[in-house]
Amino acid sequence: MEFGPYIYQETDTFDNLTWSKLQNPVTGEINDAVFAVFNQKTNYSESGDAYLDTPMWLVNQAGLGVWWGQNFAPKWRVVITLFYSLVLDGMGTQVQETGVFGQMRTTEFKSDTKINSEFVRLNPITDQAVVTALYTDPWYGLNNDANYL
Repeated sequence: MEFGPYIYQETDTFDNLTWSKLQNPVTGEINDAVFAVFNQKTNYSESGDAYLDTPMWLVNQAGLGVWWGQNFAPKWRVVITLFYSLVLDGMGTQVQETGVFGQMRTTEFKSDTKINSEFVRLNPITDQAVVTALYTDPWYGLNNDANYL
């Protein structure tokens, strides 16, 4: 990028590439893996010419923020951050969805009788075999919590 008389160039490189095989601990499947060292470099030139030979050292703001958070953040901030991660990321989302869908199935869809009233009110399904199939289908049926996810 060019700002005034200065020219900046940022370069990202992946060095020390290593190829190997990794085994999945759950499935036992062996997959190809590549490891690399990520380097980021920024050079600049004061004269405005194309020779970008002066290195420029920049602070990694993300790394500094994590370091500060680990060493100086008040305990209440750490607790709130962990609670936020629990509720909205990863396991918390799964627990929320499973709870909501389980509640929906046990209250609204104990049987196939509510499919017409809850899903297709304006155009009810008259064929009972179709209604039963919507409720009991192994992949999409409303009778199984796993199909709600």
